[in-house]
Amino acid sequence: MTKFLNVVLIAALLLTALPVNAATPSGTDWFQLLASPFTGGDNTGDGGTGLPADLNYFYVGQAFTTTMQIQSANTNASNIWIDYDTVKVTASNLTTGTYFPSWSGQTISGGRVKSTGYRTTGYSNGLGNFGTVRWTMNEPTAVNYGTGAALTLDINVGVIGQTTESNISLDGNDMLDDAEDFQMHIWADTKKPYALNPVPTHGSINVAVEDNYTFDLRDSKNGEGDNTGVGTGVNTATPPGAITFNGSDYTAWDAYACSGVWGTNLCNVTVNPNSPSGIAGDLRNWEYNTLYNVVISGFQDLASPTQNQLGDANGPNTMDAKNWTFTTEADTVAPRVVAETPNRGSVNNSVSTNITIDVHDKKFYPGNISGTGVNAASCRFNVSSPSFALTTYQQGHPDVTVTAIDYGYRFTINPASDFSQNEVVTVSAYDCADLVPNVMVTDTWTFTTADTDPPYVDQRNPGNDQGIIPAGSIIFHVKDDGSGVDLASLVVYVNGIYYKNAAGGAGSVTTNGTRITYASTTAFTALAGTPNDYTVTIDPAGDFVAGESVPVIIYAKDVSNNLMERDVYAMAVGGGTGQVCGNSVIEGNEVCDDGNTAGGDGCSANCLSTEVCGNNLKELTEQCDDGNTVAGDGCSATCQFEGVAGPVSCGTNTTWNGTVCVSSCPAGGSTGSGGSPGINPLLGVNLSSITVNQINESSVLVSWLSNVPATSRVIYDMSEHLSMGAAPNYGYVNSTREYANNSTYHSVVIDGLQAGELYYFRPVIRANGQEVYGYEVRMAPLFATQTIEKTIQTISDQPAVCLPVAAPRPVATPAPTASRPSSGAGSVPAPVTGQPDLVSPWSGLKIENIEKQADQILIQGFASPNAKLKLYIY
Repeated sequence: MTKFLNVVLIAALLLTALPVNAATPSGTDWFQLLASPFTGGDNTGDGGTGLPADLNYFYVGQAFTTTMQIQSANTNASNIWIDYDTVKVTASNLTTGTYFPSWSGQTISGGRVKSTGYRTTGYSNGLGNFGTVRWTMNEPTAVNYGTGAALTLDINVGVIGQTTESNISLDGNDMLDDAEDFQMHIWADTKKPYALNPVPTHGSINVAVEDNYTFDLRDSKNGEGDNTGVGTGVNTATPPGAITFNGSDYTAWDAYACSGVWGTNLCNVTVNPNSPSGIAGDLRNWEYNTLYNVVISGFQDLASPTQNQLGDANGPNTMDAKNWTFTTEADTVAPRVVAETPNRGSVNNSVSTNITIDVHDKKFYPGNISGTGVNAASCRFNVSSPSFALTTYQQGHPDVTVTAIDYGYRFTINPASDFSQNEVVTVSAYDCADLVPNVMVTDTWTFTTADTDPPYVDQRNPGNDQGIIPAGSIIFHVKDDGSGVDLASLVVYVNGIYYKNAAGGAGSVTTNGTRITYASTTAFTALAGTPNDYTVTIDPAGDFVAGESVPVIIYAKDVSNNLMERDVYAMAVGGGTGQVCGNSVIEGNEVCDDGNTAGGDGCSANCLSTEVCGNNLKELTEQCDDGNTVAGDGCSATCQFEGVAGPVSCGTNTTWNGTVCVSSCPAGGSTGSGGSPGINPLLGVNLSSITVNQINESSVLVSWLSNVPATSRVIYDMSEHLSMGAAPNYGYVNSTREYANNSTYHSVVIDGLQAGELYYFRPVIRANGQEVYGYEVRMAPLFATQTIEKTIQTISDQPAVCLPVAAPRPVATPAPTASRPSSGAGSVPAPVTGQPDLVSPWSGLKIENIEKQADQILIQGFASPNAKLKLYIY
């Protein structure tokens, strides 16, 4: 480097004098200083014009950076010296630029900045960066913004071509043509910052409540009234800055967007307060119809607190307070219903639904600018439907709950009673006012409840287990309390024929888990009424057969697709007129009809008994009923049990021993066994006309007649029973429950059968203290054609016997091949008189004595070892 400097020292090819005052650099090789930031006409040393007013100016305490710019045609080494007044400014942060790859001699000392750059090969040329230096203002150059004594940052060039000061060297020759010094003013900032440009403007009215409040804070060179030039900038700290609205501090909601030479010479301030409603997301900033007094005060600038070297005041400078006003708009919009459940116009709502209504008070709907607020006590709600009388609800009503929500209130109405199904419920909201008050326009809407109940059958004529004449008609009602019966789905099965509203071909009916198919349908004889109550009349083309049972199966669903469980009932065909118990007319097999279906009033609930002693029916408080009111025959004149009364009370194969009836059967042998109680047998109980009809793939209807009113049940199995087992099921695997209907016509539905499997059914009744079963019938669900074998068992008067009775005789009857389900119904031969097959062949049993003792019966006798004894007590 020493060698290089010696080359520079001897360079003196060009002798060009520089101007005394700063000017634009000239020639092809020169230096100049560029300021950042700058405040003059431009960032050059003469402010663009060289005039004092255009020079850059800075305030005590501020700092700026100059870039040392170089221009050269070709150079391989250059120096720069900058001389300055150390009292006025301080130099720091000297950096090297990019013009040369190598640098040396970077120093700041004694009011001079030095920097040397070079390259050992090649040349640098053109415009480039020779490095930077930072300057800090220490003392004003003049008091009170004076411009007469500018400070110069002097690029020391010495003698062009003869000195070692600033030079641009080309192979040891100084090529420097020019250098532009940097001139500037240094002042104390004594001008106050100020506030201006409020929006809304001072004195505004009808200001939107959602508007923000904005204004400007400015710090200019000349202070308020002259926005040109810059001061040191606004200090936005609060405090000391203050922003109040009607005396309340709003600086928690201020925001600043600042700009300018020093970053904060102009600050746009926005005040966006939280909503006075306290609702999250509410865009309302101000109260309605309110005068606001706005005070902006306390903001300072960044003037130095040590700038008074020449007699100026120290900083910082504090603004003069500003007072502005504005008045907000009035609330002119009434509350409104904004949400409700059930939704307006909705369907399929629960009949027990609550009604919720949200009432808001807003400036716009929809929107999120709140109003003054809903007065909950003012709101009224009317609710009504065809089944629910118009009821007015309001705050304080026991069925109303009021809950505060954003923008208003939620009213929850829990009606004291449910609505009906499939009805339109009307709701009206009215009288709701805000705090102004603005009153809402009445708002009315509707919703519809769901139809969840299926149709049902009512008013059957004849009724279940009643009689019908051969030429009779079947009438019933199919009702639906909701959307109404779907007429297209209404299918009726009567005695082997399917009926619909219109005759047609093949079709099907789907019930719960079951599909019924049919080949054709016949039209109803008559159809009347409405979808909520259809009256169906079926008068078959041919008469019913006297003595048969007529099954009726009804399938239906409603318009809401609620499926009715199939309705099954049956009637007995008599030879006379039909019957309806409770119509005050004795019909069919009725023995009385007192105009009601209540028992215990002299006519039983089924009109088949006068409920008197001696009618062969054990009823009410009777202990027995032997068909007479004669005492001494085991059943007293008042139908109470009485002791034995001599030989007349003994049955067949028994004799009177002076005290009781005893068996007269031999003690051994194979002639028979048995015995009889010590009273005359009561009226014999028997069954007839047993039939089975298919309901669907897994259900059948078994019906039959009995000669006296009795209970009903059916035992059944998947195998035939030619002999009977022990009670209660007599060897059958399954039994229905016992129905205490006390009727002479019986019908029992058996469900849960396996489609396609052959089943055997046998009815069982209980009457007059006896349980009696009928003959066996069979059926395989799925409308299979079967040959039905029947075992007929008929019971008449039952004397005590010692010999086995004849075995039951089977009767084979082919099943019908018509469209009706195949069944075991057929002609019934004459009854076989004798005991049913309840007793096994002779087992060495001998009855020695039977007597009644108080509430006990004593039976004495003999039997072979390990014999089983079964007693039937009637």
